[in-house]
Amino acid sequence: MRDRLIEQLFSLLTSADRAEAIAGDLAEEREHRGWAWFWLHALGVTLELWKRAVVAAPLRVLALTIAACALLIAPVFGGAVAAFLFPQMVAAWWLLGSAGALFTPISLAAVARRLGFASSAALAVVGVLLVLAIVMPAAAAQQAEWKDPSPHKASLVTVEDGVQLEVLDWGGSGPAVVLLAGLGATAHQYDDLAPALTARYRVVGLTRRGHRGSSAAPGGYGFARLAGDVLRVIDAVGVNNPIVIGHSFAGEEMHVLGARHAAKIRGLVYIDAAFDRGDDTDSEAYGAVARTVPAAPGPQPGDLASFTALRAYLEKHGAAWPEAYIRTRYRTNPNGSVGGLWSPEISIRQAMTKEIQAAYKPYNPERIRVPALAIYAVPKSADDLMRRGSTDRSAFPELVARAADDPAIRGGVEKLYLLTRERVRKHEKWFEAFAERGRVVELSGTHDLIISNSREVLQQIEAFVSSLSERP
Repeated sequence: MRDRLIEQLFSLLTSADRAEAIAGDLAEEREHRGWAWFWLHALGVTLELWKRAVVAAPLRVLALTIAACALLIAPVFGGAVAAFLFPQMVAAWWLLGSAGALFTPISLAAVARRLGFASSAALAVVGVLLVLAIVMPAAAAQQAEWKDPSPHKASLVTVEDGVQLEVLDWGGSGPAVVLLAGLGATAHQYDDLAPALTARYRVVGLTRRGHRGSSAAPGGYGFARLAGDVLRVIDAVGVNNPIVIGHSFAGEEMHVLGARHAAKIRGLVYIDAAFDRGDDTDSEAYGAVARTVPAAPGPQPGDLASFTALRAYLEKHGAAWPEAYIRTRYRTNPNGSVGGLWSPEISIRQAMTKEIQAAYKPYNPERIRVPALAIYAVPKSADDLMRRGSTDRSAFPELVARAADDPAIRGGVEKLYLLTRERVRKHEKWFEAFAERGRVVELSGTHDLIISNSREVLQQIEAFVSSLSERP
């Protein structure tokens, strides 16, 4: 078989009879000198025949050489681009590309020998055009630059030497509002909500240190230091007596602002962010029941094919975050698909974790001295827990039908619902005692109320601000 291939290769550059004779001589010498000599000598003979063919028929040989190279490169190129566009199938694409690279020159030689040079060249051209027609438009579409549609201006504010925070300014007029994101999140979390606030408020958001877009500082992750960063941003952008609105972990910074810097803060709005993190007595019982109830499935490969697909998955489970925010939370693969979660270097993560854990032990925040609103995610029923989620669980609407057919699942959901309401009520009582002028509101939705209940959140913010007395 190998001798036949060598003969066909030679026949592209010389007569069939001479090609057969040269291949036969090489085969005989191979028995005495071995395979290494055979392949090296075959390569040398091919180059010599090519040189002579160029002299004898330069245009024909040049065209044939280009066609052969094109057919050799096309499958490798196609496999490389396919692997680039679909990294989850990289091994399969490289295997197909390599196999094609071996098969196509053989096909070219066979076609040229049987049907002539014209057919061989036509095959090469068609093959290359087909690869380009399929691969290049897909590559171009994947590489199209994405732009954040939210109408904000981004800048960096220095809060200490070597530490800058990303600040998003949506503009607007009226009382100032400063938006704080949750742990691991960025100010882009508010890309959809903030524009709706600008009709009545001056709106600014910031991304804390160690998070994407801001400096990955080696330290400064204690609650007091993080709150100090917020104050420096407030001073830098020139907003006076703002209402600070925060989600989730931002509650820790807000506690410090409301207790130690009440003169600079007009009010606080906690969006599922006011929790007694020092009391975990119910965690074991809650966890035991939660493990018996199926959770919403994680994203599948198709959900990670693009950020649009991931956003559709998140919407299904109650939290269709703005795409710009999702892009700050996840890495982007070269082909535009979604990679793993973004995180800073391990040394930064370790420093952040160490300081935050230390701040929680013991957990005894000072009482806040400004008006405050705490909005909690609380399901209204067991079915509501499945359809809309809660602080601790994503929405999982498909579970409703499964629970109807499975008494064990239904029983688990009912217990989980009661435990959820009980633990939220515990946090509400803690907040009412913790905040001198605090008020509590319950909304049925996920922990990500900014998204799942944005209209209701906006209504509650408006009602809260309207209740505040003006400050000079």
